[in-house]
Amino acid sequence: MKPEPNTEAAETVQTTSVPAVDLPRLVRLVVCAAIRHRETGFLICGARHGNCLNSAARYGTGDQKSKTWECGFVDQDGKFMDRREAWTVADTAGQIRRPCGFERHYNDQRPANVGDSALLFSENLY
Repeated sequence: MKPEPNTEAAETVQTTSVPAVDLPRLVRLVVCAAIRHRETGFLICGARHGNCLNSAARYGTGDQKSKTWECGFVDQDGKFMDRREAWTVADTAGQIRRPCGFERHYNDQRPANVGDSALLFSENLY
């Protein structure tokens, strides 16, 4: 049996517009991994740096050599941060979920001073 269509007048709904308000920036956040081309500044974002490097190779924007690309992160405004700056931002925002064992200085492989000059890896965040 087919339902009868509603023949009563539809109820009028009143809407109000809310004026746009500039909200103060409360906290800066690390949003995702990113790589930046050292010569052109071209930026590729992804969940992990490996995803970004694969995209660079797939779309012909450069090879995967570490000398060509700088690994880092972007904030909610799309600003690129190197691993050291990103650690400071993530630590301040309470985004560090766990140590991953990679928070060490590249050159001498000694443990970084966590919260001081550590390097951020996506494994620290998610």
